[in-house]
Amino acid sequence: MARPLYIICAEAGAEDKSTGRVSHFNVIEKISISKAPISPGGQAIVRILPLIVTAVWIATPGDEAFTFEYQFVFKFEPGGKRDIITQDKFLFSLPMHRFSLQVPGNRHGQFGSFYC
Repeated sequence: MARPLYIICAEAGAEDKSTGRVSHFNVIEKISISKAPISPGGQAIVRILPLIVTAVWIATPGDEAFTFEYQFVFKFEPGGKRDIITQDKFLFSLPMHRFSLQVPGNRHGQFGSFYC
């Protein structure tokens, strides 16, 4: 059965178009979320830096015959609400399959577009 090879979170990344190799810049080891003030519209506005989450899965023999599913989920507290950000199905056409999720933000400290 397919297994995760790695999952990494970074401020930025790049892919070499000729080799398909990726580089991650400013790897994020920990994200702390604190209670945010409530906006006049009644939503909590979360300030966030832009980041890229990359997950790489590796196939085992025979996995190319199966359809797999993946999803990126934000979970705001232990036991709390899970927000599915994206999900889809895929097939292994190569021994590894890479997924990336770009989370928009603003490097200058402005408010991002995520609400909880």
